[in-house]
Amino acid sequence: MLLKSRLFTTLLLVLVFTVLQCALAVSNLKDTSVEPKFEDLQRAGFVSGLYEHTFAPKSKITVARGTHLIVKGLNLNIDRIQFIKEPKASDYFDNVPNNAWYAPSLIIAYHNGIVLKRDLEPDTPMTREQFAQNLHEAMQSVGINFKHKTPPMIKDKADFSESTRNAVQDLVKFNIIMLEDGNYRPKAVIIHFEAADMLNRAIQFIQKHSTILII
Repeated sequence: MLLKSRLFTTLLLVLVFTVLQCALAVSNLKDTSVEPKFEDLQRAGFVSGLYEHTFAPKSKITVARGTHLIVKGLNLNIDRIQFIKEPKASDYFDNVPNNAWYAPSLIIAYHNGIVLKRDLEPDTPMTREQFAQNLHEAMQSVGINFKHKTPPMIKDKADFSESTRNAVQDLVKFNIIMLEDGNYRPKAVIIHFEAADMLNRAIQFIQKHSTILII
């Protein structure tokens, strides 16, 4: 119930910002192939709530940005943890400045089961399989149990890293990832629109399955 309440609050705040930022977001929409889905995200208030200024659908996402979007989108936090001292990014990562805008999100991600290497490079482009794996880990951290079923058919499954295959298969099975002609293109860099679409689907999935959440 607590998570459901937090998600509702997050989405409510997102809706408030939608009206104010809608015009700016639309100004960056150039590709008509993504326009229908983009409008769905706008109506849900999802796009404007996570993007401070404008939303460039086809721009690439870095590891820092991708992690930040997952943390904010799923409303992850570290409120339950009592720290002896204030956590700093340098406690966990070698290449993340303590004053970086994304530092708090990386710390929160670390403490919510999202696997991030100590030597990660925050400005490195994030691959589609990496984003899927981190989103999968975040969903598990809020109590989602991806029950084992027959793996879906993914044509380019041979291109996956061993550590990410199961995560992508789970997200495909539950319609959080939509394949493109049966392919996922795991090594391609994820773009903002793809990430926003997956996050929106993940939030909807969590809301519908709130009864199985472990809080």
